[in-house]
Amino acid sequence: MTRVLVTGGTGTLGRQAVAALERGGASTVRLLTRRERPADAPPQREWCVADLRSDPLDAAVRDVDAVLHLASAKGEEDVPAAQRLLCASSPWTRARPRHAWPRSRSGRRWASRRRSRAPRC
Repeated sequence: MTRVLVTGGTGTLGRQAVAALERGGASTVRLLTRRERPADAPPQREWCVADLRSDPLDAAVRDVDAVLHLASAKGEEDVPAAQRLLCASSPWTRARPRHAWPRSRSGRRWASRRRSRAPRC
C-alpha cells in the first residue's frame, strides 16, 4: 500500500499527477491544497487544507510513503515553502547534525569542509 501526498494537487499539473497516481496503483492519494474539498471530489482521495508557507504540516505528512511537491507560489515564496515541507516530511533532517564532515574510505576527513545544505528545521 502506497500513500502519496501531493502538494498543489488541485492545480493544472497536480490534477494530472493525481490521476496518474491513482491509475498507477497508489492506494491512497492525499492532496495538500489551499482550496476546500469540492463536493464532487472522489471519496478515495484524502484532503488536507493548509498553506505551505504558514500552516502546520504534521497532519498532512503523517503516514505517507512519498511526497510529490507540485505546489507553486509567485516570487521567492517557493523556496521557504519547500523547505518547510522537507522539514515536516523528513524527520531525519531534524536529527541530522548541522555540520556533517564526511570521511573518506581511509577514515580521514575530506579536505572540503562545506556545511550540509539540508535546511535547518
